[in-house]
Amino acid sequence: MSGFRLALINPNTDRGHTAAMSGAITNALPPGAEVNSLTSPRGPRSIESAVDATFAAAEVLRTIQEHPDYDGYLIACFSDPGVPAARELTTAPVVGIGEAAYRAASMLARRFAVITTLRRGIPDLLDAIDTAGVSRHCVGVLALEIPVAQQGAEFPATTEAILELGARAMSELGAEALVLACG
Repeated sequence: MSGFRLALINPNTDRGHTAAMSGAITNALPPGAEVNSLTSPRGPRSIESAVDATFAAAEVLRTIQEHPDYDGYLIACFSDPGVPAARELTTAPVVGIGEAAYRAASMLARRFAVITTLRRGIPDLLDAIDTAGVSRHCVGVLALEIPVAQQGAEFPATTEAILELGARAMSELGAEALVLACG
């Protein structure tokens, strides 16, 4: 992978999330691979609705057009905004973290559950799971009802809520793996 150049695109405007995701991916790649993390200059601070995802998709496409020379693109938002259209703009691989998480979970376990931020996003996540072809493996999507802006290390209640919903998904729904739906 020496010389591989990956563009990590955060389609929201939160530079803190971009830095956190960049650190995680940089540590996972082999030596010699380069990650350039790009944060959308316009759009929502977090993506929690269809409106947010639509604005974010336009920024993903604009970012790829402005940065066409990468070997691959990672769309670092769980709703995978603009991924199908982005695949039309480039011959390089375009991976959305939502689709990648569903596929990985279905390879690790026969049944998985998704823990997401807000209930209103569940229908779109179920559609994405179906589009990825793994809906028979998904036993449910559970919402924390905690917005993205109120999550993270400075909000320990989020971790407690995730653990509680995860235990419920395992005991009540039979989940063998959990997918956390946020970049």
